[in-house]
Amino acid sequence: MSTGHSTLRNGAWIKHPSANPNSPYTYTPEQLQLYLIEIGFISPNVSAEDVKEKVKPTYKNLVKILRAHLCRFAFENSEMHYSPTHEVDVTPQGVFKKLVEEKNGGSLCFGTNGLLYAVLRGLGYRTYSGAGRVNFSTTSRPTYGPLAHMVLFVQPFVDYTLDGEPIQDPSQANNQTYLLDTGFGSPGLARPILLVEDENDGEGVLGVNRTERHRLRRGTGDGDNIVSSLGPSPEEGSNYSAQVEVELGHWVVQVWHEKEGEVGSNSADAQKEWRIVFTFSETEYFLQDYVKSSTATCHTKEGVFWNHILGCRFAFPGPGDLSASTPVTTGKPLVDDDEYDDGAELIRITYFFNELRRQVGGNKSEVIKKVESEKDRVEVLREAFGARYDLDEAVENVKGRKPAFA
Repeated sequence: MSTGHSTLRNGAWIKHPSANPNSPYTYTPEQLQLYLIEIGFISPNVSAEDVKEKVKPTYKNLVKILRAHLCRFAFENSEMHYSPTHEVDVTPQGVFKKLVEEKNGGSLCFGTNGLLYAVLRGLGYRTYSGAGRVNFSTTSRPTYGPLAHMVLFVQPFVDYTLDGEPIQDPSQANNQTYLLDTGFGSPGLARPILLVEDENDGEGVLGVNRTERHRLRRGTGDGDNIVSSLGPSPEEGSNYSAQVEVELGHWVVQVWHEKEGEVGSNSADAQKEWRIVFTFSETEYFLQDYVKSSTATCHTKEGVFWNHILGCRFAFPGPGDLSASTPVTTGKPLVDDDEYDDGAELIRITYFFNELRRQVGGNKSEVIKKVESEKDRVEVLREAFGARYDLDEAVENVKGRKPAFA
């Protein structure tokens, strides 16, 4: 059944991945096994043949996989400055080799989200990928970049109930749709968010902890040249009708950060502080779109990625949370620990403006290390994000580029 609420436009359903077996976002059972071991979801003694029996495409597993993925794989752009090609391979196989097999750093949104997309498909989740535009403005009026951000849509209740039981009666299937994003950094999403405006009475969902929340709103938050077929005619000089947002599937992700003295994101003062993170539509995009976008991102001589080396990885707070070591090498408990539940708090480890920070709340962070040389930065990238570079090669490859130290 269609809920008529929290669904894709017109109540659309996402096909089962078996309907598109030739998708480039396809991993073998052995690759799924390695990935799940890498994020600590299964133990190494679970065979590749048993993975799908062990990990059902339920909502609970979706939340756990997403949060473990965020804590294991960084969103970072060092490769576009420190590698000899100055490009980032965001193909599913290229990303798997670098992040899972070689355990070498992170990737852009096209890489981290693409990795998760292929894994979810392989596990039987009904999912597809979309695209958005990042808001670079700090004011109430958004300033969007190009269509160069990847997001995922998932319908976890078509085949399984919230309790994880198989749905036998097709009339009980539910096409509620969630948005996922592992490739934004700060202040990006920290958990799945339902495709609806009024989730939790407008409070949205938790970010890293209680001092940060995210919510969705229909629209782009900007002017447009399209009016709704249900609204006033263009000849009447009407303003942009909100109804077109429903017809075209336009949304914005907003973030709220608690300030000292506020009691919640619905307080009178806090209402003014919701800020647009990015806008997206429900249109499906494909690998070739992301490959071209990645190439453009790496070679466009302007913008945050061109001017800076940056990174972000989530972690569970506690001893060793700065380390990018894998669950396998650290002996960290597997994902079925309580800390991976939807309500457990996280922190962000960020590198930007030559500072490594530990972000413990919405706007609260502490400087861990000030980076003053390429040697410092190479060490920080290795320790915090698992990105390994030979210092001499890194210095040579970044020479003459914006982020290079003088």
